Amino acid sequence: MLRILAGSIGIGIFSSIMYNYIYTYLEANMKASILDLRYNMKSVLKALERNEEIEILYHGKVKGTILPYRKPSSKKKITEHPFFGMLANEEKSVTEQMDTLRGGRYNDL
Repeated sequence: MLRILAGSIGIGIFSSIMYNYIYTYLEANMKASILDLRYNMKSVLKALERNEEIEILYHGKVKGTILPYRKPSSKKKITEHPFFGMLANEEKSVTEQMDTLRGGRYNDL
């Protein structure tokens, strides 16, 4: 069984490869079956190194996605968070406000 692999570099023919590549201009996706995860983990890890998303197929249907690790962006200041200062005009103290938000255990009955 031969599959044709079309990519941004060119077109190649590979035999007995179980996964397909789908290239776009911005990103590349790899589709891997459960058997690829078992027997071709090296190629899956290489795809992750290339920042490719990997779609996991089970009986030809997508069951999940493996995303490459992306380092978190630089730490933001707490004052830049949208929740900061949201209750600046609140008259209750923080503990009173949290008690009303959480409620007591008897409020559930």
